[in-house]
Amino acid sequence: MRHQRPGSSSKESTSSDTSASAQTSSSSSSKNLTASERLQQYNSTIGHGSHKQHEARTEEELAMAKLFSIRSAHLPGNNWCQDWIQWMQNNHPLLALCCRHKLNPVGIRPRLVLLLSSVSFGLIATNIVYLFYRQNAGANGTVAEIEFGDDDAVDGKSFEITYEVIAAFILGGILHALTDLGMWHLTACACCLPGNGCSRCGFLRYFGPYTAMAVAMSLTAGATFAVMMRVSYEEGKKGNNFEPLSFSLTYLLELAMVYVCWFPMLSTFFFSGAIWPIFPCIGGRPKELKRQKDEAQRNAQNNVKNVEEIV
Repeated sequence: MRHQRPGSSSKESTSSDTSASAQTSSSSSSKNLTASERLQQYNSTIGHGSHKQHEARTEEELAMAKLFSIRSAHLPGNNWCQDWIQWMQNNHPLLALCCRHKLNPVGIRPRLVLLLSSVSFGLIATNIVYLFYRQNAGANGTVAEIEFGDDDAVDGKSFEITYEVIAAFILGGILHALTDLGMWHLTACACCLPGNGCSRCGFLRYFGPYTAMAVAMSLTAGATFAVMMRVSYEEGKKGNNFEPLSFSLTYLLELAMVYVCWFPMLSTFFFSGAIWPIFPCIGGRPKELKRQKDEAQRNAQNNVKNVEEIV
């Protein structure tokens, strides 16, 4: 049978009394705190953790905004399809007007400038092709003919693929899509957006947007001049092969081909990084993956150096 030491019960009772008195004093002292002291105590204990969480969330949002500002082809955690979808939603001339991410710093105004330049370039290209083949009828010819309906039908319809169609929908469409991509990179110039290089250089941070606006105004003036030339030509041809709806239909089809076909195709081609070995400045998603990996390694090395200096 084990015997309890005589001083142990007194020590236990003393310690319990001490803890109880400490709790009583802390509760009484908390009751005597003023409102400002309570707020300071909250910020130093409970509120400190929530403040850190808020800072971490803010840093993550700033990192995402920077990726959107440089038109990044990769977001952390996304696979190929997810990156392609987010790139189209944030960079397509029409989809980006209503589908861009809420953290994307490129607002509606630069995108409207892009859309204005796109519509103007389409007008210029379509008018030039239209007038060239109207004034040089011998230059046009049929490349292929597609017939609809039965072969024996007398009133069978056919669609002719002419040099004018190729020039308007293929060559003009490709040039139109390339112009849209170039204007978008100029309008949303990464070095001119907040948090990047030229944003600290005074007026240089406005170089990209102002240059894009000047190009858009020039294209608008050129489109107006081209439309006036076409109208003047058609007024002289009234009553002689006058086609009032031919140009409008061609122009609308050209825009549809650009936004539905050529822009997504060329964007996907550049996005895939297929021409990265030829043009190092256009690396698409593979280049962005490598850049983010190198940046993460540099940050990790810097953190290790900082820890070693502190120790």
